[in-house]
Amino acid sequence: MASGSITAVSSPSGRYVDWEVVKDLSDPGIKVSFAKTKTLSGNLSGAINTIIVDPASAGGNVVIEAYDDQIGDKCGTQATIKIDALQIQHECVATPPADQSRTNIGVGEKMMLWLPGSLSGTFTWKTSAGTLSRTNGTSTTLTAPDNAATATVTVSYAGGSCTTNFDVLAPDGSYTAVNTSTPGAAVNVAAAGMVNTIILGPTNVSLSSIRIQEIGENAENTQEYYQVNGAPKHTPSGQTLINFDNSFPDRATGGPADPPWSGTNYSGGSFDWQVPTVWWVPGGPTNQLWAGANNLQTFLLTSNGTLTVTKYGLSVTRTTNDDITMP
Repeated sequence: MASGSITAVSSPSGRYVDWEVVKDLSDPGIKVSFAKTKTLSGNLSGAINTIIVDPASAGGNVVIEAYDDQIGDKCGTQATIKIDALQIQHECVATPPADQSRTNIGVGEKMMLWLPGSLSGTFTWKTSAGTLSRTNGTSTTLTAPDNAATATVTVSYAGGSCTTNFDVLAPDGSYTAVNTSTPGAAVNVAAAGMVNTIILGPTNVSLSSIRIQEIGENAENTQEYYQVNGAPKHTPSGQTLINFDNSFPDRATGGPADPPWSGTNYSGGSFDWQVPTVWWVPGGPTNQLWAGANNLQTFLLTSNGTLTVTKYGLSVTRTTNDDITMP
């Protein structure tokens, strides 16, 4: 509901009257009523009377008129009251995404909430999911839950309440990958690497509250050189923080592979790492982001020491002369 205060409206002198709504808002579905209507002389003021408008999104002008119900006489005293719609305003803390007034938010994302204007009275906030920084007053901050949900935020006050729904989205497993750099290595060393920027989906929310972690596993599908000499286990460096735009840096490297790269039983070789990855909001449960089979890092070594590393759909190839290419 929305409300408007009535100020400086003079009642007919010496008469005990009702104030009635004689001209409603333009929408016939909008109801206008008084919380208290009788006055005796003096002024009808916001301190003793409030117009209640339902629904809260309504706003406009209402004309009221004094009516003496004892003698059935309209007193000819009218006043126009401006009704300001009372709605929950909201703005995301994270930038980007650019739309700060969106109602789609990421898990753990923060949303500032407030009621506009100079308001008095008691305002009580509650949410069906997530947490609020405070439950009383004209403003608060919503922290989205650590799982996908609909968070219904309600503020209640004398005469009514306002409600806004937020759709809370979790990482959906989609991503885009962009190469940032391709570090070199010493000549005659079989090694290759690349630094990439990975952007998690969905991109219409900020996932900056989550953490991700790769899970280390042994090498698989070892061929030739790596069967003879062994292949290293994947050893992740630790948890990764996510930026406001859902991006994070990833470094994919391979080598050095000691010569000789060909021999009696092999000529080059290859192996794979499955890279299962999990995500979580601090304090919340751990969730799978990618299964290992859906997130491979592969290594291909030629007999002359050229090494190709592939991850997130990007590949880098480096020769022992430090010539680096990306397909």
